[in-house]
Amino acid sequence: MFARGFKNWCETIAVHHRRALKLAPVAPLDPHAAAKFLDVQVRGVEEIPGLDPKLLRMLLEEDPDSWSAMTITNGRKSVIILNSSHRGGRPASDLMHELAHIIIGRRIGLRAVCYYPDARCFGLSERVSISDRLLDSTASA
Repeated sequence: MFARGFKNWCETIAVHHRRALKLAPVAPLDPHAAAKFLDVQVRGVEEIPGLDPKLLRMLLEEDPDSWSAMTITNGRKSVIILNSSHRGGRPASDLMHELAHIIIGRRIGLRAVCYYPDARCFGLSERVSISDRLLDSTASA
């Protein structure tokens, strides 16, 4: 259940962001423009530095429907990782979903999204490791 006033707060935030982007309150919103406005990098899973090729094949070819997107943050900067095997409107929807988590300040631990314990979640042993490696790789992007 949502806290009292949550829906109103969401509408207010949405209008604020749309005004900042010079959009009407009900105009279509490009998810990549929203990410840029929020200073959030968007990457495909294949862009994670050091990701084991076997794990990448599992995530994009063998079991691509087991995940859609995830957000990695170090408290200063966020990167959204998208499943680049998905097509149509799904990536845009996934991106907006992850941006909504960032906007409302929802934080989910890496363990909550890791469904491959043998792979140690995207091939990296620690949350700090994946955050630092990925966030460092986006510094020049």
